[in-house]
This record gives sequence, structure tokens and C-alpha cells, in this order.
Amino acid sequence: MLEYFLKDKIPIDKQSKDYELFKLNRRALYAHLFNFILQIGLYQFQPFQYNLRITELEYGLSDRNETDSNDFNKKNFSRLNKGEITRFKLPLAIIIGAFSYMSFLGHLSILILGGKYYGWIEYQKINYVRWIEYFISSPTMMLIIASISRCNTKSILNLITSSSAITMAFGLISEIIKDDKQYGYLSKIFFTLGVIPFRSSWYPIIKKFSKSMKYVDGEFQKDYNQIYNKEIKDFDIPSFVKYTIYLLYGLYHFFPINMWLQRFYLPKRPKRTKFLGIKYGNDPYFFGEKGFIYLSFISKATLTWMLFSGTVREDENKWLTGDDYYNDTNVTNISQWWIYGGLGLLTGVSLYYARKNGLNYNEKKLLTTSKSRNKSSSNESFFLNYLKNKKIENLSNDEIIELNKLLDIINNDKSKKIEY
Repeated sequence: MLEYFLKDKIPIDKQSKDYELFKLNRRALYAHLFNFILQIGLYQFQPFQYNLRITELEYGLSDRNETDSNDFNKKNFSRLNKGEITRFKLPLAIIIGAFSYMSFLGHLSILILGGKYYGWIEYQKINYVRWIEYFISSPTMMLIIASISRCNTKSILNLITSSSAITMAFGLISEIIKDDKQYGYLSKIFFTLGVIPFRSSWYPIIKKFSKSMKYVDGEFQKDYNQIYNKEIKDFDIPSFVKYTIYLLYGLYHFFPINMWLQRFYLPKRPKRTKFLGIKYGNDPYFFGEKGFIYLSFISKATLTWMLFSGTVREDENKWLTGDDYYNDTNVTNISQWWIYGGLGLLTGVSLYYARKNGLNYNEKKLLTTSKSRNKSSSNESFFLNYLKNKKIENLSNDEIIELNKLLDIINNDKSKKIEY
């Protein structure tokens, strides 16, 4: 069915690198679609549907009507707050399913682009769709991880999701400027700068999670007994949960490591044709692209199911009766239908631009046609840099056609200078 829908956008040669990318993207597409359907389906049958809570700190006297609370007020007068008050609730399972759907939509857009995508990978060494998808899906995933770890105040969530989006923006910039000599080491600088918001987005999550686990293992039951005058029973956190956050953090590191191999490590070793037993035919970008696709349907799928396990839990409210955190009187419930509507809008926009800019496979081009002289000159410069490490006898038909175009331009304008 997918092959019929794509028609002429599928690579013809089934032994080519392009066809290998097509197969990998197709597998990732099906994997994420399966995860999305299963996660949404399981949500409908859960006895208790766990919600993410976005909160605010409320400031003021602990309780104006109770004299017993004055001890607390006196000790905390310079920084009085009533605690965290829930402002928004979102269904956790649906947000996780939305992340899976965004990944599915990214791979579908890539396949619809057809020749445009394969031209990007082979000649321009860039994948714009990947970075756009990451720019949207990565903050979504960080929202889930942060909220589960109880970093759910609006101010902290804004910082975490913004930092994640900035990381993806730096990654795109680093890939756009690549190793172009006119930019010097800027590509490496932007890659390094992207690590800073990446790490800063994880710091409050790990800090809050580790403190919470330490408190649960230590003073929690004692404090509960003092407040409610009874012992808490059947309350225990499985050991593996205490280390889950570090595993999630580790999985996230595979993406920048893959980019570092693709951009900075393997290109300096032109004689190598495989790495860790994986053949890439002296094309580091192709190796990295395969790596990102594998990470998509292995690492991302692992992330989603680890987090989805957090939806299979009891209602916490039964332990904390009367806690204002669970007082839903002034809470805005974000319905699952709003999330479905947002995904529908995202689907429409993505498919519109993918179909508008897509090319049949046989239309894959090395240089983009442009009326702009500056853009044309930039393309020609890029092509000359691209040819530096190529042997004439190994040029493909497309490359020979583009080379002839460039020679015609040079013959028609003898005075033109191209820096390379």
C-alpha cells in the first residue's frame, strides 16, 4: 500500500544506498505507527488514567485560619508559599502516543519527499526534516520526562522544553554550515554550544528525581505517619525505577554521539569503509543517517515504552487525601481531543509541504536550480568541494551531468572566480 502511494518516489536500484535508506525509513515508519496505535489503544482500557500535572507555586500564609500552622509561617516568613498548585492536567499515555506519531510523521514526510530527500543525503549532506521533527518531538519528550520526575512547575518546564528546542536549532545550524571553509570552525562551535542547553535541560530533572527517591527511602513514611497519624502500607517503589532516569539520560546521548561520528570523526578517516563492523562505503554522512534512523525506531521506541510503563500505576490521590496538589477545582483539563486536533493540524501542514516539495526519484538533483546568481554560485562552490575526494571514473551519471553544467557556466563566463 505504501509503495503504491509513493509510486515514482522509491529508488529504482534495490542494491543502492538510497534504497537501503528507503527500507530503513519504511521500517521506522511502521514501528512508530504500531507504537502509536498500541499506546492509544492501551490508554482506553486503563482502569486509572494517569495525568501529567503542570503546576505553579502559590505564595502567602500557609493557612490564615489555623493557628497551629503559625509555627510553619514563622519559620518560613521570608519565603512563604502554600505549595504547588495544579493548573493543567494532560493524559500521559496520549502525550507519549503523540511523540510516537510525530516520529511516524517525520519518516512519512521523508519518503514523500522522494528524490529531494535522497539528493539532500547524497549531495548536500543534510536532512532538514529530521531537525524539524526533533525540534517538535524532543521538547515533547522532555515535557513527559520532566513531569514524571516532578519537575512540573510552569517556569521549569518552560526552561527545559526551550533548552531542548535550542539544542535542535544548534544541531541544524551545525549541519547547514558543515565544513565550508568560509565558516571556519563554526560547525564544531555550534555543535558544542548545542551540548550546553542539552545538559542544562537534564540537570533539574535528575536533581529533582534523585532528591525525591532519597526522600522516599528515608523520611517519607515517618513524615506521613506524623501528619496523618497512621502508618502507610503497601507503599514501595521498585528498585529499577530509581535508576530509570539515568538510563533515559544515557539513551539521549546516543544522538549527539552519532552526529559527532558522522560530522567530525569519520570524515577525518577517509580510508575507512566500515565502523564497528558497519559498512558505510567511505560515506560518513550515509553512516550517520543510517544511525539516526536506527536510533529512531530503537532508542525512541525504548524511551516511549519505558515512560508508558509510568501510566500503569495507582491513583496517588488515595495516599494523599486533602493534598492541594490533587485538588482539581481550578484545574484546566487538556482533553485528549485537543491533542488529536493538534496532531491532525501537524499532519496537514507536514504532508502539504512534503508533497509540494517532493520529487520523483529520477528527478534527484545535485544542484538546485535558482534564478538567484548568489545561490547558484554557492551551489557551484559546494559542488567543487564535493568533487575533491571523488575520482572521475567513479562519478555517477547525475554527477557527470552536473559537472557538464558547471563547465558550461565556466566556459560562458571566463572571468568568473570560484573559491574552493
